[in-house]
Amino acid sequence: MLFDPVTGDNLYETQLSASNGTYQYSIPNVLAGSYNLVAGTDYNNDFFICDLAEACGNYPNSDSDKLLDVNGDISGVDFGVGLESVIRSQSVEMSSGGYKRFSGKRVGR
Repeated sequence: MLFDPVTGDNLYETQLSASNGTYQYSIPNVLAGSYNLVAGTDYNNDFFICDLAEACGNYPNSDSDKLLDVNGDISGVDFGVGLESVIRSQSVEMSSGGYKRFSGKRVGR
């Protein structure tokens, strides 16, 4: 999926099937611009990808705020995906009386 980085709207998408452990993809007719590129699964059919226990990945990676710049045909945009998980510790009281919380991300389609 290609998302508008300002609005978060899903502008382009495609569906894939694996072949020999890889997914080949093409998203035709993309207008020039900058996008967030995200790929994932929707095992529970709730129309959201990247839920907990679903595969998720993005380009270049989730730690970067770099966007995919499209200004014509491009290739070689390869990236890995992995299972989304939340690591929860047992409730650990902090000196402020609060609790440390971790949360996963959810990407709608």
